[in-house]
Amino acid sequence: MRDGHLSIAEVAVATGFADARSLRRATRRWTGLTTRQFQAAPP
Repeated sequence: MRDGHLSIAEVAVATGFADARSLRRATRRWTGLTTRQFQAAPP
């Protein structure tokens, strides 16, 4: 997700989430960051 080559929807499907919304909610729950913030954060 951090390299930016895939959309959030593509990452969601590739990692087993039903849709992009589910991935966004899980990312927020696990990291406290939005998916956009997570992508921009240093590794």
